Amino acid sequence: MAKGAHLTAPRLEAFGLGAVKRDGLEISGLLPLHREILFWLIDRGSVHVDTLRETYWPGLPASAQAANLHTAIYNIRKFFGKEFVAMDSGGYRIRLSPSWSYDVRDFLQALEVATRVPDNDPRELSVLSEAISLYTGEFLQGCHAGWAVARRAELGNAFVGLAVRYARVCARLHQSRLALEVIRKALGIDPYHDGLNRVYLEALGRAGRRHELVRHYRRYVKLLAEDLGLD
Repeated sequence: MAKGAHLTAPRLEAFGLGAVKRDGLEISGLLPLHREILFWLIDRGSVHVDTLRETYWPGLPASAQAANLHTAIYNIRKFFGKEFVAMDSGGYRIRLSPSWSYDVRDFLQALEVATRVPDNDPRELSVLSEAISLYTGEFLQGCHAGWAVARRAELGNAFVGLAVRYARVCARLHQSRLALEVIRKALGIDPYHDGLNRVYLEALGRAGRRHELVRHYRRYVKLLAEDLGLD
């Protein structure tokens, strides 16, 4: 029996370092590189064999690339079950059961709901709050593969956009204090974002935190001058 055959409703968490959990406990044992490939297949849906080989074993002979990839897929299958990884038009894909939860999928679904809710809708604050709560950290922190870096930026930008809209809704509802923590988290992703810095300064002003406002303004001006050469 495969190691993971007894698992029920595992949870995949790509926000953060990348983990597979059940009942809140991490299922360990999969090599870091193989776990990284697992999350690529899960997140992309399907990845061509040649793309996998050239991403992780560039410069090696084709036979060595094939052997390394075979080992990775074998170990993933051994861990989660033989039918978990399938061949699909020259690539591999994950057969993810509906019972499995995936934090990125949950975030994107909540983001889609938030996108469909028009401005000034009574549900706007609650749906934005739900989407924001599901972004629990950067995508696969510490993974430097090009596909992961691009995905990290994409999801981070989506969160920043949510944070700006959330701050504006909070301001409209005279609840600017609610937005401060969310904006700080978003600034950790994109400290140069002009709209984000603007709503943060506005939220600090409405919250009566003038000293923090002035301190952040000066820090932002210095950041733009030193890093980007902007006045």
